[in-house]
Amino acid sequence: MLFKKVKEIKDDCEAELSVAMPALEKAIRALDTLKESDIGEMKGYAQPPDDLVLVMNAVALLLDEKAGWDSAKKMMGQPKAFIKRLKDYNKDDIKEAKLKKLKKNFIADERFDPAKIKKKSVAAESICMWCKAMDKYSDVKKIVEPKQIALGEAEAQLAVVKKELDIKEGNLREIKQELARLQSEYSKAQQKLDQLSRDKKKIELQLERAEKLVVGLADESKRWEAAIGDLGEDKRNMLGNTVLAAGYLCYVGCFTQDYRMRLLRHWTKFLREKNLMFSSDWTLQKILGDSLRIRTWNIQGLPADDLSIDNGIITTYPDSRWPLIIDPQT
Repeated sequence: MLFKKVKEIKDDCEAELSVAMPALEKAIRALDTLKESDIGEMKGYAQPPDDLVLVMNAVALLLDEKAGWDSAKKMMGQPKAFIKRLKDYNKDDIKEAKLKKLKKNFIADERFDPAKIKKKSVAAESICMWCKAMDKYSDVKKIVEPKQIALGEAEAQLAVVKKELDIKEGNLREIKQELARLQSEYSKAQQKLDQLSRDKKKIELQLERAEKLVVGLADESKRWEAAIGDLGEDKRNMLGNTVLAAGYLCYVGCFTQDYRMRLLRHWTKFLREKNLMFSSDWTLQKILGDSLRIRTWNIQGLPADDLSIDNGIITTYPDSRWPLIIDPQT
């Protein structure tokens, strides 16, 4: 609320000053454009027009000089110094009595018009503008000055409040830092708790699996005995199974399924006569087939019947011992 009040007073002061400052700045710029020759031309009047005398009498009032053209010519005796004197004039310390005389005797006079005076002298126009700017600035200053005092008081109060606010904000920062530290410690403790919970669940799962493994191993020996028996059977049948596979790969590729079965029955009969053991459920797929590759073939469109799958095995078998199957040109 106090900050808003300070801003309102400051904006009000700036608004009031914005009325007078453009005229003052315009008058100063006009003085900047004055040439010594302009002042010399004005000073050269032996019998000057009343308008010029009026302007210089207003200047004499503000500069605490004597009225009259003779005094005016002395003031303009050194043009640069005269212009500098006007530019450096202390506009903030003009006596009230002097301002009243300026307004009554000069500003209120209809002849005291820069546009009219310009016809008589360019220099007098700029000086007239300067006099009117002093009057305007002083009027505004009377309005602004009390507001500036109020602004100073409000800014002083605001400084006290801001200082108190800075202290409280410092305390708040310390509290936030302490809160952040406690939150960090809590977060670390929570992470540790979560890790312990995960470790507990992991150990419980490991114990459960270990228990299942111990129970499962109780019957595992039986499965191993059966597997050993199957491996022994495969070992005894290895030669016969290999002979049948070799014959199948080399000779049956061009025949129908029925004729292949006839050949297979003939070969198995021969092996029995020679006491050469082989698997009773022998098929090419069981001996040389790859279940993953066969599944891929089926997905790609190969029929799932035994003839098609056997043909796939025969044509793709990679063993270099069967060059006639892999590369008919060799």
